[in-house]
Amino acid sequence: MAGQEDPVQREIHQDWANREYIEVITSSIKKIADFLNSFDMSCRSRLATLNEKLTALERRIEYIEARVTKDLPDSLDGTLAIIFNKAGNDEPLIQHTPLTTVCTPLYMLPIF
Repeated sequence: MAGQEDPVQREIHQDWANREYIEVITSSIKKIADFLNSFDMSCRSRLATLNEKLTALERRIEYIEARVTKDLPDSLDGTLAIIFNKAGNDEPLIQHTPLTTVCTPLYMLPIF
Protein backbone atom coordinates (compact mmCIF):
# COMPACT_ATOMS: atom_id res chain seq x y z
CA MET A 1 0.00 0.00 0.00
CA ALA A 2 2.87 2.33 0.77
CA GLY A 3 4.22 1.76 -2.75
CA GLN A 4 0.94 2.89 -4.30
CA GLU A 5 0.74 6.09 -2.22
CA ASP A 6 4.24 7.13 -3.20
CA PRO A 7 3.41 7.71 -6.92
CA VAL A 8 0.17 9.45 -5.92
CA GLN A 9 2.01 11.76 -3.54
CA ARG A 10 4.60 12.46 -6.24
CA GLU A 11 1.82 13.41 -8.64
CA ILE A 12 0.28 15.67 -6.00
CA HIS A 13 3.63 17.35 -5.31
CA GLN A 14 4.28 17.69 -9.04
CA ASP A 15 0.81 19.19 -9.50
CA TRP A 16 1.45 21.75 -6.73
CA ALA A 17 4.86 22.59 -8.23
CA ASN A 18 3.23 23.10 -11.63
CA ARG A 19 0.53 25.31 -10.10
CA GLU A 20 3.15 27.43 -8.31
CA TYR A 21 5.12 27.76 -11.56
CA ILE A 22 1.97 28.78 -13.43
CA GLU A 23 1.20 31.33 -10.69
CA VAL A 24 4.70 32.84 -11.01
CA ILE A 25 4.36 33.05 -14.80
CA THR A 26 0.86 34.56 -14.53
CA SER A 27 2.05 37.12 -11.99
CA SER A 28 5.00 38.07 -14.22
CA ILE A 29 2.73 38.48 -17.23
CA LYS A 30 0.42 40.75 -15.20
CA LYS A 31 3.39 42.87 -14.09
CA ILE A 32 4.58 43.21 -17.69
CA ALA A 33 1.07 44.16 -18.84
CA ASP A 34 0.81 46.77 -16.05
CA PHE A 35 4.18 48.23 -17.04
CA LEU A 36 3.23 48.37 -20.72
CA ASN A 37 -0.09 50.07 -19.92
CA SER A 38 1.70 52.61 -17.72
CA PHE A 39 4.33 53.21 -20.41
CA ASP A 40 1.61 53.64 -23.04
CA MET A 41 -0.20 56.25 -20.93
CA SER A 42 3.05 58.10 -20.23
CA CYS A 43 3.98 58.17 -23.94
CA ARG A 44 0.51 59.33 -24.95
CA SER A 45 0.65 62.13 -22.39
CA ARG A 46 4.08 63.27 -23.53
CA LEU A 47 3.09 63.11 -27.20
CA ALA A 48 -0.04 65.15 -26.46
CA THR A 49 2.11 67.78 -24.73
CA LEU A 50 4.52 67.87 -27.68
CA ASN A 51 1.58 68.13 -30.08
CA GLU A 52 0.25 71.16 -28.17
CA LYS A 53 3.67 72.81 -28.26
CA LEU A 54 4.07 72.13 -31.99
CA THR A 55 0.60 73.51 -32.68
CA ALA A 56 1.45 76.67 -30.75
CA LEU A 57 4.72 77.04 -32.69
CA GLU A 58 2.93 76.52 -36.01
CA ARG A 59 0.44 79.25 -35.09
CA ARG A 60 3.28 81.61 -34.17
CA ILE A 61 5.06 80.88 -37.45
CA GLU A 62 1.87 81.51 -39.43
CA TYR A 63 1.35 84.77 -37.52
CA ILE A 64 4.93 85.90 -38.17
CA GLU A 65 4.69 84.94 -41.85
CA ALA A 66 1.47 86.93 -42.14
CA ARG A 67 3.07 89.94 -40.45
CA VAL A 68 6.17 89.77 -42.66
CA THR A 69 4.10 89.42 -45.81
CA LYS A 70 1.77 92.25 -44.77
CA ASP A 71 4.59 94.63 -43.82
CA LEU A 72 6.52 94.23 -47.07
CA PRO A 73 6.82 97.43 -49.06
CA ASP A 74 5.42 97.27 -52.57
CA SER A 75 8.79 98.33 -53.98
CA LEU A 76 10.34 95.01 -53.01
CA ASP A 77 7.84 93.16 -55.20
CA GLY A 78 7.76 89.87 -53.30
CA THR A 79 11.28 90.02 -51.93
CA LEU A 80 12.46 90.37 -48.39
CA ALA A 81 15.39 92.54 -47.35
CA ILE A 82 17.81 90.48 -45.30
CA ILE A 83 20.58 92.31 -43.49
CA PHE A 84 23.89 90.52 -42.98
CA ASN A 85 26.80 91.89 -40.98
CA LYS A 86 30.10 91.03 -42.56
CA ALA A 87 32.72 89.84 -40.12
CA GLY A 88 34.95 92.75 -39.12
CA ASN A 89 32.80 95.35 -40.85
CA ASP A 90 30.16 97.47 -39.14
CA GLU A 91 28.34 98.26 -42.36
CA PRO A 92 25.46 95.89 -43.07
CA LEU A 93 25.05 94.19 -46.40
CA ILE A 94 21.45 94.45 -47.55
CA GLN A 95 20.29 91.73 -49.87
CA HIS A 96 16.84 91.41 -51.40
CA THR A 97 15.82 87.77 -51.49
CA PRO A 98 12.65 86.17 -52.88
CA LEU A 99 10.30 85.09 -50.10
CA THR A 100 10.39 81.51 -51.31
CA THR A 101 14.06 81.22 -50.38
CA VAL A 102 13.43 82.62 -46.90
CA CYS A 103 11.10 79.77 -45.99
CA THR A 104 13.95 77.51 -44.90
CA PRO A 105 13.43 75.44 -41.75
CA LEU A 106 15.17 77.04 -38.80
CA TYR A 107 17.34 74.01 -38.13
CA MET A 108 18.91 74.42 -41.58
CA LEU A 109 19.85 78.08 -41.16
CA PRO A 110 23.53 78.73 -40.43
CA ILE A 111 24.42 80.34 -37.11
CA PHE A 112 26.76 83.30 -37.44
